Formats: sequence, C-alpha cells, structure tokens
Amino acid sequence: MPGILSPAIPGEQAGSLLALQFQLAQSQWWTPDVMADVHRAQLTVLLEHVWRQIPYYRERLAGIGWQPGQLLSSEQFRRIPILSREQAMRAGEALRAAALPEGHGKISSGTTSGSTGRALRYWNSEAFRLMQDAGNLRFYLWHRWDLVCDSGGILVDMERRAEAPDGKTFAHWGDWVSSIYPTGRYHLLSARSSLQQQLEWLQARRPAYLHIYPSNLEALLLAADRQQSDLSFIQRLCTLGETVKPALRAMVRERFDQPLLDVYSAHEVGYMAIQCPRHEHYHVQAESVVLEVLDQHDQPCAPGQVGRVVVTPLHNFAAPLLRYEIGDYAEVGEPCDCGRQLPVIRRILGRTRNMLRKPDGSVSWPHFGTKKMHERAPIEQFQVAQTAIDRIELRLVVKQRLSAELEAELIAILRDNLDYPFAIGIRYFDRLERSAGGKYEDFISLL
Repeated sequence: MPGILSPAIPGEQAGSLLALQFQLAQSQWWTPDVMADVHRAQLTVLLEHVWRQIPYYRERLAGIGWQPGQLLSSEQFRRIPILSREQAMRAGEALRAAALPEGHGKISSGTTSGSTGRALRYWNSEAFRLMQDAGNLRFYLWHRWDLVCDSGGILVDMERRAEAPDGKTFAHWGDWVSSIYPTGRYHLLSARSSLQQQLEWLQARRPAYLHIYPSNLEALLLAADRQQSDLSFIQRLCTLGETVKPALRAMVRERFDQPLLDVYSAHEVGYMAIQCPRHEHYHVQAESVVLEVLDQHDQPCAPGQVGRVVVTPLHNFAAPLLRYEIGDYAEVGEPCDCGRQLPVIRRILGRTRNMLRKPDGSVSWPHFGTKKMHERAPIEQFQVAQTAIDRIELRLVVKQRLSAELEAELIAILRDNLDYPFAIGIRYFDRLERSAGGKYEDFISLL
C-alpha cells in the first residue's frame, strides 16, 4: 500500500509543494481500493489525535466501537454521527484541538458566513494550508495555465485593498506558487464594484486568466454584450463559490471557444473537487478529503443519484470536522475516461435553501429563463425569492423602473420556466448584496 500523503515541513514551502505535486501526480491513478486503504490509515491517525485532544468527539467515537490503537474500518467510519453545520457552529471552540502534532505548524482561524449569513468559525494549520496550496497548483497544472501570464480575480476583498477603479496589483500570483515558478502579476478587484467599473478595470489590466463568481460572470458577460466590450483577451475563466448553471457554461463556450472551469471548495474544509481537464464534471480531491454523497437514508448514492454532501478533511488536525454535512447537494458521476481514478461528481446542485417547493409537495432546483429575461429588459441584477408556498418575488436592479407591459413579460417568462402558476410580484432594489463570504444566490427560499 502506498504511504499516507503527508503535507509535512511547513516553512520549507517550495520543497514541500514540489514533493506534494510528485505524490499527487501518482495518487490520481490509484485504484479505489488503494485509495480506500490510504483513507483508513489516515483516518486512524486523525482519530487517534482527536481522541486525545478533542473531548467533543470521544463519545461519538466510543459509540461506534472504536478505541485508540485500532485500525478504523470502513463500516465504523460510516457509523460516525454526521456533524451538521448548526452543530459545528454551536460547538465552536469545543472542536479545536488542545495541541497539534509536531510538524503541523501554526494555527490560524477565520469565519465563513456562506449564503445564510450565519457565521461558522474554523481553525486550520500550516500543514492543512500547504495541502490546499498543492490543490491549487494541481488545478493550474491540470488545465495547463501558463504561469508567466497575468492572472486576475473579481472577488470579495475583506480587507478592502482592491476597491474600484484601480483595484490592487501584486507582483506575482502568490508566495506559495512564486516560491517554485516565476509568474506574471495578479490583479484583484473587489466584487463590490459595479459592472461598468469591472469592464473598465478588465480593459485596463487585461488578465489572461480570471477568477470570478458565477453570478458575477453571467452579469458581466451580458453587460459586455450590451456595450460590445471585447473580452477576448481572457484565455480561461475559473469560477468558484457558487453553483454553475449549464446556461453559463454554454455562454462561456460560445463567447470564448473555451470551457468554463470550476472548483468546488469551502473555507472550512478547503478543496473538495476540481473540474476534470477533459470534461465538465469534477474529480474529488480524495488525497485531501473523504467526500460522501448520501441519500435520505444516509446510504452512499450510486452514479446518477443526487444526495447530500458530507465531507471529512484529512489533514486539518487543528479543528477536525468529522463527517461534516456542508449543506450542498451533488450528483454522483460514473468513472471518468480520462483515466484518473479519483471519484467523480457530475454536478453540484446547491443548498436546500436553493430548492423550489410547490403546493403539490414536489421539490426541484428551479430554472428562470435568465437569457430571455435579459434579452427583454436591461436588468443589472435579479434574484428570485420564494416567499410562500404559492408566491414568488422577482427582485430586480435596473436603472429605470420597467413598464407594466415589460413587467408582465418577465413574469410570464418566469412562470413558464417555474412550470407552476405561482403568484409573482416584482420588487425593485438599488443593489442586491453578496454575503460576507462572497456568495450570491439567484434563488432563495424563505419558507
């Protein structure tokens, strides 16, 4: 059996990252049985640490019949109680280890509110962060990004260093990658900037690669179409933080003759899946996480089935999250013909609060006719909110209030796509804000 992947030696970043890339280049081809053996070994090491350092988990582990000194079985792992986001928030400091194993470096902390606005505090170690840097570098290598080109991001900037119109330019893509390879500059602009400011900034900075939230990208491309602004200098687009809809993928392919790239990650657990170099589906980063997709009976979903995402980061010994239900839904995919043996997620569907409920009891992820609505009206932002079981509110940001006739057209488009005769009203806003974590949802349920 191959050895456990180890992100050791924080402080010797360049050497550690290169060593990790060598390991990852091999492990992506491991068979599922080999990866399962590695998971059991790494989870056993993690649980030994948890048992000694985090009393919160001891009762849970004793309840599955596991004791220190035992190799964790797959059956025992599946019996560890699932940790909900609400439980993790309530536990707080109780999830934090009293001490770290030697070599894991310093602890840092942060909070993430995600789309719900409810803060979850998390802690991680230098070893964990190094593993995330390795995942980031793997993404660039998989998709053959030329590191000497300029890159950019239109993202949340909590420190407000990158406000419009100029944003902030850094000499390289980051210390973690520039310690190994020479890179171009990295340009950052706050996602709080208006679409006009974003277009002007892009024309001035002209990055070859751009990181951006899916909802922002869709609005930006539509604004560029209206103004006939040329963005062809962007070679690849990478989205993060939100669900990617098929219509946006089609829009990117049509305008850039390139596929949209997406990564699936979260602050508290790091990289979970990266888009395949050949396809639109995702490969689970199984060297870093155990990712389960579970049905309503907490059983693993088969290919083609949709279930809840439950994740266990393997290298964060600062505040481990064992079988953490992150709140997302995903569809399991078939093994990939690219040859990589890493598990496949066909698509990521979003959270429970992103699901539409109808009076007949059915539940689905909704479609809105976004393209048609933008073609019919000069919409800067929109959001659909379900305010009651039979009522929908269409929230709009426009420069000038729409005519009654145009409002009626938008309502008809929305009702037709929702496939139910909801009562639909329109409400106007000056701006629809992102969450503190940078996410924006085009649909929310307030039920």
